[in-house]
Amino acid sequence: MGVFRLRKLIPVRYADGHVDKIPSPLLNTLIETHKIIEFKRKEGWVVVGSDAIRGMDHGQLRRKERRWS
Repeated sequence: MGVFRLRKLIPVRYADGHVDKIPSPLLNTLIETHKIIEFKRKEGWVVVGSDAIRGMDHGQLRRKERRWS
């Protein structure tokens, strides 16, 4: 029997209310292209644009720029 890698499927909700499961590597793309409005974590549904999403800065600089004079 061969070794295979299972990809985690994440439940997502599209703007029309349709719920589907997608492979985890596709999640960031769907968020960035505004294709989904929610996705499900272990703790519950995350609302895109309202709840904190790791790695997404929404175009804003989150840390203070540090430069040496």
